[in-house]
Amino acid sequence: MKLRLFALLLFLSLPFFLISQGLEGAASKKPEACVKEGKKQLQESPEDSELWSIVGACYLSWAIDSEKEELYDSAVSYLTQALILNNEDALAFSNRASAYFYAAGLNEEKLEKALVDYNKALALNPRLGLAILNRSILLKEMEDYEGA
Repeated sequence: MKLRLFALLLFLSLPFFLISQGLEGAASKKPEACVKEGKKQLQESPEDSELWSIVGACYLSWAIDSEKEELYDSAVSYLTQALILNNEDALAFSNRASAYFYAAGLNEEKLEKALVDYNKALALNPRLGLAILNRSILLKEMEDYEGA
């Protein structure tokens, strides 16, 4: 249930986000096309933190769609680079947290990393709906019912 709810929210919001970032072609295609187009643009603008964040979000969407573990790792890598370039990007923290969370299974270390990132995202933007929702789901999974 948690994965389906998150995936639905991500798939509904990703096309609008991509269009707002000038990636109209990627918004109408599958996540792998978004990754390909974003990586192409990164060759021209390697210091663009928003592009790194977009490609990371596309990898995350693709990972959720395909359930391939290595795609979650790619999402984390791209989102980490986005955060190296801009450590005030609440959405990148939230997306990286989601990549950790949905790849974690029973891996306590990844769950803890996800919680740290959700908290950072919400410290930067307390109204970030996906971070609020997903942190609550994570806390429930961690059996922290009071925090959820």
